[in-house]
Amino acid sequence: MTAPNTYSHQLLELQDDFNRVMCQTKALTSILMPDDQNSRPSTEVVAGGLWLLSDRLSDIEAVYDKIIKLAEDSSQVPVAP
Repeated sequence: MTAPNTYSHQLLELQDDFNRVMCQTKALTSILMPDDQNSRPSTEVVAGGLWLLSDRLSDIEAVYDKIIKLAEDSSQVPVAP
């Protein structure tokens, strides 16, 4: 069981983590897209970018799982009057 104050703090930290990895993922996808038909990223850039994208998606999944667990734990916390 998680105390309400601890819950709020943990939720804010998880939201920050989620926002961080989402911003990194969005930036990465924009780098992998060509800006015009004459400028395409090299094979090495695409390969490295896909590896990082996979890593960021794993991070997003991990943070999401933590948020769900925290929400489940908080449902058992008594609400103060």
